[in-house]
Amino acid sequence: TLVESIKGNIEWRLFADYADIYEKKKVGKAVNITIEFYKEGERSSTLTADWGTIDLGSHDMVAYSNVVVVASDGTKLETSKLRWDAFDKHIRSDEKVRFTKKESVIYGIGFESDPDLNNFITSRMVGHLTDEEVSIYTEEEE
Repeated sequence: TLVESIKGNIEWRLFADYADIYEKKKVGKAVNITIEFYKEGERSSTLTADWGTIDLGSHDMVAYSNVVVVASDGTKLETSKLRWDAFDKHIRSDEKVRFTKKESVIYGIGFESDPDLNNFITSRMVGHLTDEEVSIYTEEEE
């Protein structure tokens, strides 16, 4: 378990089945990871992935393979690779993403958000699915 806190307030907790630390490279690698993000003392979201790395200097992290983030309100993000930027406290990806909030699903390529998925911005939306309609976007429509 690895914990990041600022002035006694927990920012995140990382759990893994197995981890290696490469001190010369200042990098850690972990397998079957779970990261709990916190906001104002409460868990705001949970990230799971097959494996990930952490820069031991900057505390930036990258999660790989079957990456899923679930916010406390049930909002869900799925992608194959996700980066956590410790400086601005945002998660990002350049990969295909699926963002599910209630009955609405957005498909896109690339995104940026706070870890609790309240301020989600997709770089390129390619589809939107609701209970009532399906929208597929082509290059000409973007």
